[in-house]
Amino acid sequence: MYFVKAIKVLGLSSNFTEQELKKAYHNLMRKYHPDVNIGESETKRKELEEKAKEVNNAYDYLIKIRESRSLNEYIDFLTEELRKYNNETVFYSELTPYQMMITSLIADFFFNTGNKSKAEVDQIFQESKKEIRSVFDKLRDKYFKQYGINQKYAKELNYEVSLQEFYDQLKKIKEQFLEQVIAEVRQKYQNYKGYDYLKELIGIVAIFNFKIYVEKNGLEKAIDMVHQEIEGLFDLYFRIVGKFTMIEERLESNDSNLKQEFLEQMKQEHDKILAFFQKKRALDDVENQLDELKRKIDRQIQLENQAKIFNPLFAKIMAKYYESIQKYQIINDTNKIYSLTKTLEMVIQIFNLVITRKIEFDSFLLLEHLTFDDELIDANIISSVCNSLTVANERNIYLKKNSYLLGISIWSVLEEKDGILYLKYYDSILGTQERVVTKEEVKEDYILLDAFLKEMKLVGKGNGVLNILYSNDLFDVVLYDGELDITTFTPLEFLGHFDIPIEYQNKEYVKIKLLEMINKKLNQGISKSRKVKRK
Repeated sequence: MYFVKAIKVLGLSSNFTEQELKKAYHNLMRKYHPDVNIGESETKRKELEEKAKEVNNAYDYLIKIRESRSLNEYIDFLTEELRKYNNETVFYSELTPYQMMITSLIADFFFNTGNKSKAEVDQIFQESKKEIRSVFDKLRDKYFKQYGINQKYAKELNYEVSLQEFYDQLKKIKEQFLEQVIAEVRQKYQNYKGYDYLKELIGIVAIFNFKIYVEKNGLEKAIDMVHQEIEGLFDLYFRIVGKFTMIEERLESNDSNLKQEFLEQMKQEHDKILAFFQKKRALDDVENQLDELKRKIDRQIQLENQAKIFNPLFAKIMAKYYESIQKYQIINDTNKIYSLTKTLEMVIQIFNLVITRKIEFDSFLLLEHLTFDDELIDANIISSVCNSLTVANERNIYLKKNSYLLGISIWSVLEEKDGILYLKYYDSILGTQERVVTKEEVKEDYILLDAFLKEMKLVGKGNGVLNILYSNDLFDVVLYDGELDITTFTPLEFLGHFDIPIEYQNKEYVKIKLLEMINKKLNQGISKSRKVKRK
């Protein structure tokens, strides 16, 4: 494409202004024009003359297309320029929320440029670029904070790239930063007696673990942990050396051959101790970490398999959206453009919910049938997809120990938003409520629903209205007036025998019904809490 070559010749960005074009042209002509280079050799003058012609041709081409390009063509061109920051293949990753924001900004650019002059379109384009950069900055700040990286590294970042390329830069900076921290940790111990002997073991036990510790516990705690491991190694080493010294002193007066034989045995014992330590502590730790990484990889493979469907579908939906936008821009139908943009916003929200596993993957595939033309069809499709919305699953429902408050559910749904943990529960008066908790509090005061379901035992006690299906020392699963629920301890002596229906003797069936009940109450509770607030 000559356009790309022309802006390269003049050293311009793709969204150059007319003033920048003229300035670049005049600067280059002052450099290459034959009249300016009279003293040069004939060969050099010919080279410069060719350069001047190239600059002149590039300038003529760019000035003409800038003057002749229609507004719609210009908007399409600038939209393509914005799309270079986007990635339609980074879903199922921590980049997804940022991708969604960028996608939304590109959609807004389309919507906001209707009935605008070229100058106004230029201004909106610059504002959109600025907003996209702010999205990149949010990703950078969160990433740097997560790993304890100093903001001075931000100077190394190139923003004129796609989201994935920007993220790759962040990962590279993280590796450099952690390598530097590791070097500083090593430096501290290099003058310690015995460091050369323990150098390899330090690399296995501490340094290998360090990056994994950072992922799990943050930078400061990881540094403390790695120091503790290294100091533990030195402590072991010095105890072994001390033992050798003591044995040598005891054998001073004995036969030298016997001494040598005994020392050889102790040397072997010493090697066994180190090998045992290395195997049982260092390598076992590594093996555990590798198991955890394997689980992550298995999860990633599962996500990537889904992404083979997910990503092309997203690209297909976006293509339909852009095609419809262009069609309605031509006839200047702003109402339709606004409606399309709102539909896309709903689609983006659904994609987020699928990624967080709050909407079933199979249900989400209905989005393939979106038209971005017939509003009634699209509304029905989106409604059908949203009907499979689930707030809770067995992986995030916790039961509160010693909970006796009437009207408040003893179950809560654990959610994380921006690094903060919330427990969401249903209150019969106020509707759905939530409160902030810590990991320690959850561990101390709550148990996972899934753990309870595994250990619960069939009971079969009831009076016709309240019937206990399963129980353990803390909770009961009951049928109360035909509705399944979880309660705290109910006195069995006041209840007679109850024949448990066959379907309720299946724990998986009970689990599904409990999840349905919790999701139903939460969704009802959300509506109720909104009504309370309006009052």
